[in-house]
Amino acid sequence: SHAPPLSRSDYTSLELFRDRLDTFGVPRRPFFALLAHFATDQMQAEKLAELGSVAGAADLAEYATQPRRTCAEVLRDFTSARPPLEYYLDLLPPLRERYFSISSSPLEHPTSAHITVAVVRYRTMLQAPRKGVCSNFLAALRPQLPSTLTSATAATADSFSNPKLNAAADTAAISTTTATTATSTITATATATSTATATTADADAAAATAMRPLSTAAVWLRRGCLRLPAASAPMLMVGPGTGVAPFRAFVRHRMCLLQTGKTERQNHSNGDSTSSADASVSVGPSLLFFGCRKRDEDFLYESEWSAAVEAGALTALHTAFSREEKARKVYVQHRMREPAVAEQMWRQLCAPDAHVYIAGAAGAM
Repeated sequence: SHAPPLSRSDYTSLELFRDRLDTFGVPRRPFFALLAHFATDQMQAEKLAELGSVAGAADLAEYATQPRRTCAEVLRDFTSARPPLEYYLDLLPPLRERYFSISSSPLEHPTSAHITVAVVRYRTMLQAPRKGVCSNFLAALRPQLPSTLTSATAATADSFSNPKLNAAADTAAISTTTATTATSTITATATATSTATATTADADAAAATAMRPLSTAAVWLRRGCLRLPAASAPMLMVGPGTGVAPFRAFVRHRMCLLQTGKTERQNHSNGDSTSSADASVSVGPSLLFFGCRKRDEDFLYESEWSAAVEAGALTALHTAFSREEKARKVYVQHRMREPAVAEQMWRQLCAPDAHVYIAGAAGAM
């Protein structure tokens, strides 16, 4: 369920800093304490030692933590601190794996898994540009045609065709040979194999990205914490932003169940003796609360939710667009307090087999 072992034991210096070490992460206190030993300038050595001490916690927060200063930028500031190459393995932490909830149903896509990823791009308080390592790596992938796919997992081309998704949160379909089950949500883990797009200058990032084609990403699966309930069980789902990913999988799964039942009923009415499935297929009621900033910018899967409501796979969709009303910011909890919505929720929660799911960034809810 964890990242597979490295396929190689020998790396060039470029590959080491580009692919394996978190060169553009925010350094912690031990980074400064160790780096101080290699500074040849006395003032720089003293400053590094101070930042690496318990007493210097406030200075560390002001210099590195709050402005999101990276390890590379610290090395640029302290020009006399140049450790031998082997010490960088102690200075810089390894790149961590990234975890994404699968946002597709194995009934609909048995050989691939979709993930919903917000592409992280922002500026720090010092106006330095920042890019999320893994999300920008995925967004920069150049999908291959199916005929050219290798045994390595690869992103499929149709995942990057939706302009609304590309504007706010790209969805990548990652091919996988690992079977998924219909009764659980599997978490896909994507490790960025390049930190080229995380450089602090856009020109440097473009040049680094151009060094090699980006068409595949190393991925693996691990079992997640959300379990899809029985088809008849009521569901109440709260998923602002990309937190809606697992609930897309839930709704698409129920859509497939309804579509399968419809096809089987049609076959049965046409006298198809090979169809022995139960002709009565139904799903339980489900409510989805989705929030984002603006309808026209980051309303993920808008057309899919409408289709799901029409098909009966989703009972109701309640949306909150926090930046569209000038008088106040509206979030999903405000929608829940509306009398008609609250009554609908209460009726559903009274069911003995009702399930409540909440996903997304806890700090943003």
